[in-house]
Amino acid sequence: MRLKIHCPNTADGYPDLFLDDLDAPIASAMGRNMHDGFQHYLKLGTYRHPDIRATAKSILMM
Repeated sequence: MRLKIHCPNTADGYPDLFLDDLDAPIASAMGRNMHDGFQHYLKLGTYRHPDIRATAKSILMM
């Protein structure tokens, strides 16, 4: 999996998600994704809450 992100203050920002060696993204979106002048970074993790029942599935939301 490969994630390509363009983070401008204008409406031409995007994240593109690629799977394996595909040339075209399997998911994409367009729009402003940087709302201030600070540098951004991506944080991914698994977060659990005691009220959430454990299953064999893991879902990553981006």
